[in-house]
Amino acid sequence: MIGDEAWQTAPLRSAEDRRKKIMHYAQEWVDAANNSVPEDYAAWLETVKRAFGTREAIEAASKEELTDGLMSLHAFTEQLRFVKGGLKNLPAEFWKANSDDVDRVKSTRTYLLHGPGDFIQRFPDVIYDRSIKLKRFAYFCALELYGTIKPDECPPMNGRMAKALRFLGFDVKGA
Repeated sequence: MIGDEAWQTAPLRSAEDRRKKIMHYAQEWVDAANNSVPEDYAAWLETVKRAFGTREAIEAASKEELTDGLMSLHAFTEQLRFVKGGLKNLPAEFWKANSDDVDRVKSTRTYLLHGPGDFIQRFPDVIYDRSIKLKRFAYFCALELYGTIKPDECPPMNGRMAKALRFLGFDVKGA
């Protein structure tokens, strides 16, 4: 079974059964002659960290650096299918949808990543509060960005990762 049916119909598994399944697939991945991890994946992570890793980095970032950081997030680039002209037009659509307001983008990113209190309290603000919510930056974009910057607090999560975890037997909501 492949595709959506594979993850949607996968049974929930115990921790031990998940561990066995993960070890099985990990070995297959290690043994594969080629894998689908993009060659520049590590560079993408560094781009995200450079643009958003600290309050100071966000404040100093140019519009182009902010764009590069966003374009290094899988969840962000997955929106290409909703943009006429695809990936090459996605940055322009993001900025247009957000009134080209660089300061607002910086402020929202700073609040999400480095704001007061717990991330889990700031997360819904970034997604639902009209005063800080950004268009073309939704649920999985915020989760992947936060997890990339602070993986010890929350693992990076996007739609693909949620489906993979569900396939492995985790009880993932919203996948």
